[in-house]
Amino acid sequence: MGKRYGTDQERQFDVGRSVIRSRLPYRADMEPNIAAVGALVSDPARARILWALADGRGLPAGELARQAGVTPQTASSHLKLLAERGFIFVIPQGRHRYYRLANSRVARLLETMASFAPELPPPTSSRCIPELRQARSCYHHMAGHLAVVVTRAFVDHAWLVEDDLTYHLTSKGESGFTSLGIDLPRLQRSGEILARPCLDWSERRNHLAGALGRYSIVSLSNNGSVASPPAARSN
Repeated sequence: MGKRYGTDQERQFDVGRSVIRSRLPYRADMEPNIAAVGALVSDPARARILWALADGRGLPAGELARQAGVTPQTASSHLKLLAERGFIFVIPQGRHRYYRLANSRVARLLETMASFAPELPPPTSSRCIPELRQARSCYHHMAGHLAVVVTRAFVDHAWLVEDDLTYHLTSKGESGFTSLGIDLPRLQRSGEILARPCLDWSERRNHLAGALGRYSIVSLSNNGSVASPPAARSN
């Protein structure tokens, strides 16, 4: 009797396993340059930069340099190379520039590689005051962990469709925000940007800014869904 494979991990190296070519991003007669990808990720500083971004946050170059243990100049070179190779992209926001993974394929690659890798010490935790991390208001819209969760709920319930540089209001969202007591026609006539993503400085994920961001916090505070958060100077 032949060997029995008891787990998915054992079966993945079964010599009888075949690969479905149609699922590969290359033609059958092409050989992917896996070594080039390995070389890009094998540098310890670049690997730390990519892993710091693996949870979907956007981080500034200075913080990535600290986590990678290199100078800002060296980090800048690594970030430029990673952007050129399509692993990350830059989000300009005012005077700041934040870096994020380019797409979910890069995240899946890192997760797969991490499953084979030994663990390293965790990065230094944030010194952000817990109360400000949880909830705060900034430029009249909600920020902090609560804002990120609420924004994620708007997207998950299809009230908003997320694009990297904007949020699109859906017909379901029109009904939803109206049910919160928000006068959408008035906001749309005001000429103000209705909805845009704003990268949260403590969560490093987007929360909702623009007119909807401002009036959502008022509506949610008025109906008791959330308490009015303290003010803060930056997102």
